[in-house]
Amino acid sequence: MGLEISEVDRELLRENLTMIFHFAATTKFTEKYKKAIELNLRGVREILTLASECKNLRLFCHLSTAYCNLSVPVLEEKVFKAPMDPNLAIAMAETFDEKTIETIFSNFESKDAVCSYNFTKTLAESLVAEFHEKFQLPVMICRPAQVIPTN
Repeated sequence: MGLEISEVDRELLRENLTMIFHFAATTKFTEKYKKAIELNLRGVREILTLASECKNLRLFCHLSTAYCNLSVPVLEEKVFKAPMDPNLAIAMAETFDEKTIETIFSNFESKDAVCSYNFTKTLAESLVAEFHEKFQLPVMICRPAQVIPTN
């Protein structure tokens, strides 16, 4: 946790960052929920925490996907209510074993998501909105229709 950045480097970032572009995620549609939550939710929360500490931040840009919020008929330019609290999802993934997490979160499939990827990306948008409201972070969420992995 804490992005594994030394305190000296973190202070340097706090003082100097003006923009953060957060594009990291697992895009593997068959990713286990526990790992997807760790990467696509906890990772987002950690970078948002850093962003909230930055003294000169002008933009936090979060890369999402056009394939989140599957239960809404029209994907408007707003953050939709998430199917659950993303912080609770993180806490559960940190507490329970992989099998239990798979059982719990696979229940969201077909209603709110078809896989761990779009489910966690939906919850991540809620985290971005939460930090925007709580810390007045200047945020932007991009929802491209196509994202490709790199090796």
